[in-house]
Parts: sequence; C-alpha cells; structure tokens
Amino acid sequence: MTENYFIDVHTVNAQRPQLGGLDTSMFAAFASQISDLDRLEVDRFSLLSAPSGDLRIKRVLDALTSVGVDVMNRTGFKPKQFFMRRARAYSPQDGLAAPYAVPDHSKFLGEVVDDYAQDENGIPHLKAALKPLNRDCGSVQDTRGSPILVVRGRIKTALENSGMKGLRLVEPVFKGRTKVNESEKIWVVWSSITLPPMKNLCRDESGDFYKYLEREQIGRGCKAWEGEGIPAEFHYRQDEISRIGDFDLALTVERFGDFAREPCLVGSRNFFRFMIEELGQDLGGIPVHLDEDDTIPWIGPYCAPWEHLNKIPNWLNFK
Repeated sequence: MTENYFIDVHTVNAQRPQLGGLDTSMFAAFASQISDLDRLEVDRFSLLSAPSGDLRIKRVLDALTSVGVDVMNRTGFKPKQFFMRRARAYSPQDGLAAPYAVPDHSKFLGEVVDDYAQDENGIPHLKAALKPLNRDCGSVQDTRGSPILVVRGRIKTALENSGMKGLRLVEPVFKGRTKVNESEKIWVVWSSITLPPMKNLCRDESGDFYKYLEREQIGRGCKAWEGEGIPAEFHYRQDEISRIGDFDLALTVERFGDFAREPCLVGSRNFFRFMIEELGQDLGGIPVHLDEDDTIPWIGPYCAPWEHLNKIPNWLNFK
C-alpha cells in the first residue's frame, strides 16, 4: 500500500466564508515558516501528492499548529481551517498479506442503470452492455456505494468449482433489455455470510458520525471512516470474527453509498491467492484489521513516522 497526501491552506474568502480557511494574519504567520516550499501564493498554499513520510508534511502541520490551528480537529471545528486528504493505492500483494481484505479490481466491467435501482440483495441493476466481451472479471464502479465484483466465463467456472466458503454467485437484474445474450451474462461475486458490525464509525453526507446499527434513519449516506483517508480500512474485533468460523467471502452488515445502498464484499487470503496466483487476476486488496479491543480506528493528519501522535478526539471517544 502506498499513501500520498494533499494539503490545502488558504485565507478566508469574505464572500464565501463557509469554505473555511485562515484569517489573513494567521496565514501570513503560517506562510513565513514555509516560504521556501513550492506552491506558496499570496493567499494560498498547496502541497500536492507528498508521499507518506515526506518531511514537508510535518513542517506544514507544525507551522499550522504554531499559529493556533488544531490540526487534529478535536472539537470538530466547522468550517475547516485547512484541508488534508490521505489517498491510498493498493496492490495485489496487499490482499495476499492480510488475513482478510476488500477486493479492489482496477478493470472496469459493467455499468449501472441511471436510477440506481437494486434487487433484494442490494445489488444494483445493470445495463446489458458489458464490454469488452472477452473480459471475464472486473468491477462495476459507478454504484454510489461499494464497487461490485463481477465474473463470467472461465473465472465464474473456476469459482463455482473452488469450494470457497460463503461464496454466492448472483445473476444481476439487467434493465432496458428483454433478453440478455449468453455472451453478455455476468455474475456478481456475493456471499451467504454477514459480518458483525465494524468498529469504524460511519459518516453521512453532512459530515456527522454514527454507528450504523444505532441510527434509525440512514437516508443521508454512509461512508466508512478511519480519518482523513481514502479509502477507509475496516476494523473488527478478533473475537467477533472468530465466532463466525472460517470463511472465504462475507458481506458487511453496513450498506454504503449516497443512500446507504450496498454492502461491501470481504475476501480471505485464500480467496485472493486463488484469484491472483491461480486465475491470474490483477486483484488489489484493501486490508481488513482484526483488533483485540474496542478502540474506534481514527487516523489523524500526522503520517508515519509520527502516527503515535494520533489520538481519537474526545468528542468521539465512545463505543
């Protein structure tokens, strides 16, 4: 897994104060400490695509702290005084290294219908035009929730004969066509097993945090949260996962997306080994963590080797 960071600091726009930023005196004091860095303008500073461990990240965060910015945002201050995003990219080796991981297939295959309708499983209805026809494994990305892994041809046949525990192959609903040709058919990689609630908080589209099963109405979206990072890595209690027994594929109890639509697929190391080493698929994996405690995963803006400075804000310190 590789991490890159983007930091944006700007002055408050008098016409649009809701966008956040620093007042002019704070920005001037901040800018004086990082004046030798690139991308510094009169009223804006941007640090683009800095890799994890880059000393410039700490310099910028230390400069912000020195002028009074709470870089951990312990109080949930809105609008934000600065913006920082942690972007992650995963390789097939990440899926093989973790006991469980979320499949992340880079090859696009399939397209959802415009109304984002779903079947009873939470699988979105698809358009029939799935090209190219010679591609037998891929990911339907534009689902407003979790990417959907789909297969056909030799990959489908191999999975059917694999004996994977928890595996279901579900034929999705195609809209707009009365008949789908055999060569166009695909199957969604699904599961008969549901995981316990994750330890992560969920975040809705307004920025509020909550536990999925504790909220009665989840119409405002659901995104797994681990701090300012994309994507989040799921955390579970080890003992709760152990009670399920061995499995190769399972679904989250949480449903993600703009309207909390779709569960997310989690695969075992055995599943990743089979797909990568035996079937030759370029399948990335977002690691799933098994923890011994109830601590809510929360990654603050500091990156390695300063991760020990990260703490859960007091206002989020609940189970």
